[in-house]
Amino acid sequence: MCHIAPQRARTAHKGGPRAEFLAKAVWSVAKQTLPAAALSIAVDTEHEGAAATRNRAVAAVLTGWLAFLDDDDMLYPPHLAHLRQCAADTDADYVYSYWDTTRTANYFGKPPRYHGPDEFYGHYGRPFDPEHPTHTTMTVLVRTELARAVPFTPRPEGDVAGGEDWRFTLGCVEAGAKIVHLPEQTWFWRHHPTAPGSPDLANTSGREDRW
Repeated sequence: MCHIAPQRARTAHKGGPRAEFLAKAVWSVAKQTLPAAALSIAVDTEHEGAAATRNRAVAAVLTGWLAFLDDDDMLYPPHLAHLRQCAADTDADYVYSYWDTTRTANYFGKPPRYHGPDEFYGHYGRPFDPEHPTHTTMTVLVRTELARAVPFTPRPEGDVAGGEDWRFTLGCVEAGAKIVHLPEQTWFWRHHPTAPGSPDLANTSGREDRW
């Protein structure tokens, strides 16, 4: 049915936290109620960046659909089943749900707490409007043919807001793809702070200019 493609595991081959993240991501794929046909795991060992790494993962897919999963995220068991059913019900080319996230304690001692879906982009539950597209993140289900027709391109220097994932979504819109939002939280997005004085929201990219 689909491939799962953890993308950013630069240090997975060396052990350490990213190897643990990747193991948990793969474990979450194994727990899906709708089993994945295969996994296409692309590791950025050459430091080519997310765009090239995602493209390598997509190139290895042999199925009609693929589902992206970065190594620092995890899928809840019904993720694939619900997105695939949504695609079938709506004849969509690209389906995205929403995330659940718990922030780890930051440098100022604040404890972890749950964050609802509206605390980030504020797009939860809003139908996708191709005339006014919004960010979907990349934990999405998409037709493989579409993903190959709209390859990921490197992030331009100074671009910290959208990056390669945002341009991929815009490319799918330009290609006439039908993009549908499933208003469910079906995956876990791991967040943590980057450094003292940094914005409260952060991710595991390791870059101080990205959250």
